[in-house]
Amino acid sequence: MTPVEMARSWSSSKNKLKLQMLLHKQAMKRGIENPSMVHVVASSFSGACDSVKCKGVMDGNSVEIPDLCAEVEDANARIIPHALHSVRSGMQHIVVLSGDTHVFVLLVHYWDILSSEGLRELWIRAGVGGSTRYIPVHILAPRIGKELRYLLPFCYKFFSITQNSTYSLF
Repeated sequence: MTPVEMARSWSSSKNKLKLQMLLHKQAMKRGIENPSMVHVVASSFSGACDSVKCKGVMDGNSVEIPDLCAEVEDANARIIPHALHSVRSGMQHIVVLSGDTHVFVLLVHYWDILSSEGLRELWIRAGVGGSTRYIPVHILAPRIGKELRYLLPFCYKFFSITQNSTYSLF
């Protein structure tokens, strides 16, 4: 497949849906066929004839996870319920793999909730190749302060909008 064909393929909603369905099916299949202590979670998504529910596999058994079946379109925003589910399942250390600044903002914003549920360490991996770094959200969030953490998503959204617009407020 040429780069042009590849770009066209990725921009197709139909192809993205097919890929999501394939990954969901394979994650569930592998989790059932290879039972282990690892809890496999395949997120929910819609767009197919029937919405695909969020399911988990633990010790070879498939179960629906209602807490994660919320209709949240933005993949970045879905990370928070997944992190909360992990913490409520006993995880105390989480590493989020994302190069998106919005994910960092959300993790910092929700740190109080996650830590109150028992999360001790929250890391986000950022960068690529030799510039990959692990950022300790659990250390930075308390230093930022509660008031700023509360406002952070709103400020981020506001400055993202004004930065990308053709007008200026000042």
